[in-house]
Amino acid sequence: AVAQRSGLDLQGEEEPRSLDSMRDLIDDMHVVVALQEGARERIGELPFHTTLLDWEVSYPTADLDQQRTEATLEEALKQLTVEIRHLMRTLRGKGAN
Repeated sequence: AVAQRSGLDLQGEEEPRSLDSMRDLIDDMHVVVALQEGARERIGELPFHTTLLDWEVSYPTADLDQQRTEATLEEALKQLTVEIRHLMRTLRGKGAN
């Protein structure tokens, strides 16, 4: 519901995959974004050309009712939007349009 209200179409998207199933892909990545506490330790060593960004994002806990869960998800979406916008500005550089 939160995704739909925010204009995100998640239909047809891949199911989330475990970090272990993506280990071979990390060598080709330039930026890895960690969204959970402890991800840096779980990822381990990265290639020297890969940057790990640790973004603190609020996630709902199992004890929340639906209204508070949706509010927490909406806040997480706002946090991610700000972080992604900042990352894109950094990657684009100051002079880019």
